[in-house]
Amino acid sequence: MKKKGVLFLTLFFLLGFSIFVVVFFVTESNAGKEDKEILSLTGSIQFKGEVINSKVYDYSGKPYFMVCVKLDTCNVKSLFIINDLVSIKIKDGIATFPIGVLEPYYGIPVYVEENLGGKGMIKLRYKNGLSQFLPFVLANRGLTKNDMGLCN
Repeated sequence: MKKKGVLFLTLFFLLGFSIFVVVFFVTESNAGKEDKEILSLTGSIQFKGEVINSKVYDYSGKPYFMVCVKLDTCNVKSLFIINDLVSIKIKDGIATFPIGVLEPYYGIPVYVEENLGGKGMIKLRYKNGLSQFLPFVLANRGLTKNDMGLCN
């Protein structure tokens, strides 16, 4: 009787572990596909400029923010993409896009450099002189088409 209990427990553990491994790899595979799709939509975009407006909004219970940037340079004249993965609008020399979670220590950046040199990074410069480097993503974090009209 004791052997049956140990065998049952071992099989139950192995089944649970197997399910965990399968779910983990399927989730990772889907995330990789999303990253590739985002990169295919936005990977060639490069620009820099001064932040002229911003908006803080709630997404997944956290304060996220989006910015409008008056472009100094940009390799795209006009662009509008908003779907489940990406949100960016470039029109009349202004780029509107989300950056991510608002970190009170940094606040809102004053200058942004996106993907310069195709390095896949965004550089944020702040009023206090600090800089921060983040992955270049442009992921849509709960924004709608109406939100993208923040500046133009």
